[in-house]
Amino acid sequence: MAIVTGVFWWVNDPTLVWNSVTAVLIVACPCALALVLPFAYGHAMRKLGKEGLYLKNAEVIESLAKVDAIVFDKTGTLTTTESGIRYQGEDLSREEIEVLRSALGNSAHPLSRIIHQKLPDGIKHPISSFHEETGKGFTAAINGVSVQVGSASYLNETSSEEINESQVFVKVGQKRGCFTIASSYRKGIFTMLDDLRKHYFLSLLSGDNDAERSRLAPHFDDVYFKQRPIDKLEYIKDNEGNHLMVGDGLNDAGALNEASVGVAIAEDIHQFSPACDAILTSTKVTNIPEVLHFSKRVISIVFIAFGISFLYNIVGLSFAMSGHLTPLISAILMPISSVTVGSSII
Repeated sequence: MAIVTGVFWWVNDPTLVWNSVTAVLIVACPCALALVLPFAYGHAMRKLGKEGLYLKNAEVIESLAKVDAIVFDKTGTLTTTESGIRYQGEDLSREEIEVLRSALGNSAHPLSRIIHQKLPDGIKHPISSFHEETGKGFTAAINGVSVQVGSASYLNETSSEEINESQVFVKVGQKRGCFTIASSYRKGIFTMLDDLRKHYFLSLLSGDNDAERSRLAPHFDDVYFKQRPIDKLEYIKDNEGNHLMVGDGLNDAGALNEASVGVAIAEDIHQFSPACDAILTSTKVTNIPEVLHFSKRVISIVFIAFGISFLYNIVGLSFAMSGHLTPLISAILMPISSVTVGSSII
């Protein structure tokens, strides 16, 4: 455009060549355009961080704005760690309780964390070996004592299907027992689900038994219980759409990675959560509708800012190419356009 402008004025009025060419080059500088995305996304990430949502990168905002289906895990996502818990089985000595607590502290599963918090404090024993099978349980060796924690099938135990609570079976040495954890749903969680269901297709994929189906089913379009991590992964693969997966960071790692956006719920935001696109503070779970709405607003603002930038370039270039703008005026207009774009984003 600068070349075309220069040739035109060289033929018609050589005295305007250098002023017009210089003005075109200044006006056409894409500073305003280049500011739009980093400024908008940076501001959005800062605001979301204040609300307890920490994104892996700015592109996650775009993915959130495109979401049309949401998949929820149950334990640790819809429910809290402040749950009622009771133990049934052979009595454990103080040392055996300390050994069990030390082993549970090495697991990232939500139920393990709940039991770990409820057991009395004691000496933290070093772990000789630790092997965890995602979605099933783990085996550890501490002070020569073998510890197994997990589902009924993992420990070859029998579980009643009628129990309306989560069960975690343990074996410390030769002693066996079972922790029963009553579900305690987060405050406002059902109101949030009903709000989301008006705009999104909601699914529940839980590893627990279906004793609470009657309570949860009215709030979802799809409800599946007894789901292994691989089942959750296959569900997202087999269903089209832009899925938002909300679950715990390790147990649901496959599904979180496969979904368009994977959000890991964390009691402690410093907890390592691989494969997720964002970490959401557990106390802010009910803010998910606002987060999705905010993401769409950010994208709208980006388009508005792009429109302002293009409008500035079109108008500015028309004056510059016609010889009505001096380089000095063009240089003054440049920061004004950038401030205008910044103001529109804020």
